[in-house]
Order: sequence, then structure tokens, then C-alpha cells
Amino acid sequence: MWTECDGKRASANEIGSCLFENLQSLDAKIKNVTFYSDCCLGQNLNQYVCSLLMHAGSEQPIIEYKINV
Repeated sequence: MWTECDGKRASANEIGSCLFENLQSLDAKIKNVTFYSDCCLGQNLNQYVCSLLMHAGSEQPIIEYKINV
């Protein structure tokens, strides 16, 4: 995990890669992962992160995605 001070502004590809890597490394005992996001298009609702979560969810059907509006 890093802050904006450490990593500057990370791109959606970098964030997506980190999310995917962490999902891949989860213990098999974990049965549910919930993502929460706000309505910020640049950070959470962009096509790269949404596509990544759809792909990861098709491989591991443990993902739940909630959007706070």
C-alpha cells in the first residue's frame, strides 16, 4: 500500500495490477472479498478497474463490488 505522496498519481493500470495480484495471492479459505468505491471516475469507475474486477470475478466468484453514490 502507498499514499499519493509515495507513489504520486498511480494510473488505473497500476492500481488494477495491484488489485489483481492481491486477489491472486488470497488464501483459499477466503470466501468473500468486497470492494467499495465512490463515484470518482478517474479512480474507481474507469474501464480498466471495472474490466479487471469482471475478469477476476469470472475466475474467482468471491468478489462483490459496491458503489457509494
